[in-house]
Amino acid sequence: MSRASEVRQAEMQRLLSEQQASGLSVRRFARERGISAWTLYEWRRRFRRQEADAKRATFVQLEFKRTATCAPTISVELSSGMRVHVPSGFEERELRRLLGVLASC
Repeated sequence: MSRASEVRQAEMQRLLSEQQASGLSVRRFARERGISAWTLYEWRRRFRRQEADAKRATFVQLEFKRTATCAPTISVELSSGMRVHVPSGFEERELRRLLGVLASC
């Protein structure tokens, strides 16, 4: 990201914070600042998308192993460093639920 983009992004974050704190509608706030309301809406959408992307779990490594009982397992390491060993036959739906809980920790 270029320096100009970073400055613009910081400026828009500041404006959106000011708008929210002001209690004014986006349209009225934008009109008083001489900018387009759609500009504020678009930047708010971008920031919300960035926040949602940041909250998603990122998987670092996936490895398959056999345990002492020779039953295959899946070892999942989350970006937080947490590692989960899943036995074979574990239901996909349950694994997704487990990973969702772990990602929120």
